[in-house]
Amino acid sequence: MKTTYSLTDAQQNFLTLMQAANTGNPVKIESATGNQPEAVLLSAASWAAIQKQLGDQAETEQHHRAALYHAWGRL
Repeated sequence: MKTTYSLTDAQQNFLTLMQAANTGNPVKIESATGNQPEAVLLSAASWAAIQKQLGDQAETEQHHRAALYHAWGRL
């Protein structure tokens, strides 16, 4: 992941982060304290590509997880 933002920075620059995600650059939002949930913003095209790769795999949870990590590495 090339771009990581704190929760505060993400709140202040959300439109910019959405635009970055829309251009195909995944954006990670992480909590400094670890008490907040973390998030990743993806473009709709990236998400669709991940879902397609997941759908092409066997139907076990382990295969889905492995396919997700494999697809994520290609973004």
